[in-house]
Amino acid sequence: MRQKLQGKVLIVDDEEALTWTMMRALLKQANGYEVMVANSGQEALEILERNPIDVVVSDVRMPDIDGLQLLSEIKKRYPQTKVILMTAYGSPEVRKEASRRGSIFYIEKPFEIDRLNELIRRALAKEGRGFAGEILNLQLVDILQMGCLGKFTMALVVTQGDQEGIIYIDNGEIVHAEVDGMEGEEAFFTILDWEEGRFVSHSGVLPPKKTITMPWERLLLEGVRRKDEELQRARGGIRIEGAPPHQEEPREGDITEVVKAKVRELKGLRGYDGAIWTDDRGEEVIVDAADEEGMDIRLSPFLCIVGEWISDSLEAPLLRVHLSSWGGEGRVILRFRPYSLMIKLKGVAADEFLRWGGRVVEGLFTKLKELKKEG
Repeated sequence: MRQKLQGKVLIVDDEEALTWTMMRALLKQANGYEVMVANSGQEALEILERNPIDVVVSDVRMPDIDGLQLLSEIKKRYPQTKVILMTAYGSPEVRKEASRRGSIFYIEKPFEIDRLNELIRRALAKEGRGFAGEILNLQLVDILQMGCLGKFTMALVVTQGDQEGIIYIDNGEIVHAEVDGMEGEEAFFTILDWEEGRFVSHSGVLPPKKTITMPWERLLLEGVRRKDEELQRARGGIRIEGAPPHQEEPREGDITEVVKAKVRELKGLRGYDGAIWTDDRGEEVIVDAADEEGMDIRLSPFLCIVGEWISDSLEAPLLRVHLSSWGGEGRVILRFRPYSLMIKLKGVAADEFLRWGGRVVEGLFTKLKELKKEG
């Protein structure tokens, strides 16, 4: 006996007799899901406004809003709703366009009702297979980073209280965001600023438009910079442990020379495979890589440490050593506001590298602290 599936299904076709016939046939099979009908694209959108619909089955050719337009509107307004398109005028072009806009299935008329029922059941069964979880501190940044590095295409629906925003990633780039009537970068930064909430990712959903052109690495870093400035204003400035509240910053040239010297020492150590020293704007101050084209560390200069950096009390020291693992290789990351140094390792994990490279890393740590005090 087949398992009964919960959910709401909306059948959309301008032929009223057909929609009612399909509804009765589907209900007769006692699948467990509820079936509703609409006889135009506009009526379908009105029903969607009033009801949480899990699956929409729509004809392509309709007089007011055709199936492809309806699909785009649904993906824009209700990205969690799955769409199956049906048509008697199928073509490779229509099928391709339906897939591009986010249709999960495409079926050509005439078809057996059992076939449609099977597709609906498969669509409902996909519920819960996406990524869902709580956003605490900056876990949203981690999810975005994973989506970008993995070259995913997806819609990330983020909610905080009664607010809901959507961030679209297309082939690893953040290309669109919307929340509270805003679009583009400002919408993205607004969502990124939320302290906690819920998120659900929908794989394969294409963006309705492109409103963000900034590379994702710099986009995330800019979001972090804004958050940092907001926290500074809230605290009335940063206090460095063991130093006056308004201590003068050490000269950039001094810091750069110290880092260059330590990088030269690191080059002779087993496992060292390059380093990048960059500021909060994502600008590279020092890049040491035998193969700069393959220097994937520039894709993720600070994101391993952003969560701790933002969420920790600003009364704590701002310089830290972090250990991480990325793609099976180690990383050592040092933070010295407003700079970060990421050391890329090859063939060794970070903890192994620090057994013989810890002296150099700690030397850099100590020297930068001294510069901070001298400044």
